Amino acid sequence: MTKEEPLIQVIVCTYQGERFITEQLTSILDQSYVNFEVLVFDDRSTDQTCDIVGVFCQKFSNIVLYKNTNNLGFLGNFEQALNSASAAYIALSDQDDIWHKDKLQLCMEALMDLEKKQPNLPVLVHSDLSYIDDKGEQIHGSFFEKKGLTLPNEKSLSHILGHCGVMGNTILMNRILVDKALPFPEGLKYHDYWFAVVNEIFGIRKAIQKPLVGYRIHNDNNSANNRIIKTRKSWFKKRAELVLPFMDDHREIALQKLLSEYPVGEEDYQLIQGFCNYLTFKGSRLSLYLFLLRKGFFKEGVVFRLASLYRILFTTRYDR
Repeated sequence: MTKEEPLIQVIVCTYQGERFITEQLTSILDQSYVNFEVLVFDDRSTDQTCDIVGVFCQKFSNIVLYKNTNNLGFLGNFEQALNSASAAYIALSDQDDIWHKDKLQLCMEALMDLEKKQPNLPVLVHSDLSYIDDKGEQIHGSFFEKKGLTLPNEKSLSHILGHCGVMGNTILMNRILVDKALPFPEGLKYHDYWFAVVNEIFGIRKAIQKPLVGYRIHNDNNSANNRIIKTRKSWFKKRAELVLPFMDDHREIALQKLLSEYPVGEEDYQLIQGFCNYLTFKGSRLSLYLFLLRKGFFKEGVVFRLASLYRILFTTRYDR
């Protein structure tokens, strides 16, 4: 790639990130794609995060640090950053991962190919990732494999509504999607789910099967993946502790906003409304399970489907 290639703005939202921000910024600066800017939005860190980023800003003209006057929280910080970005292409980054050298190049090539085939649509490109520990050593080589995900590139709204599989720290998207998705619904927990669902309805997507991000799992990481990776449980214990599939309050909030404020087509509308009925347990439990089964929400095997049926039939709404 050369300077004539389109500009990508990489958004890095930081908070108390002094331990790993150097490795993350270094991996971004080492990209084979050269025409990019790094916009760091710090949410009032009290550690050395801003000092470390400031040193990078002095050395590299394509890194800019913004310091929030008020603490906005994780999602608020990302929304502010997205509103401040001006480029036609936006990549999202965590503060503690490590990017593979060709991440931006491979994602941008895929995105531009999609735009050429179907111009003027929202476009989202994402990739697989590997799990790394606090020392940068690999824990597991593939997020898709670990989660049992097979993400088709053709539209699969039930897959995105349920399993999703689009990790925010792998996303590259065009400005059309950013403008379509903002503002975030009040009460939303995860921006990647929102972007993925909006794009699946109105745009086109590609999943790059190669891990392009080393996703760091460490003691300060709030992600449930930290517990998933480091906790080894027997098959029977996992079955006993099975929670209701796809159940998370923020999904209902996001999807109701879609139904009330976006021009969703009839087929997608019915699919989303049916999924919302499941999230709120509206209707008989057996009919809700059959809806999920019929519409292709279950990608796992027979054991998981039977265990999910048991939980749906016998759990209470908030016993999750």
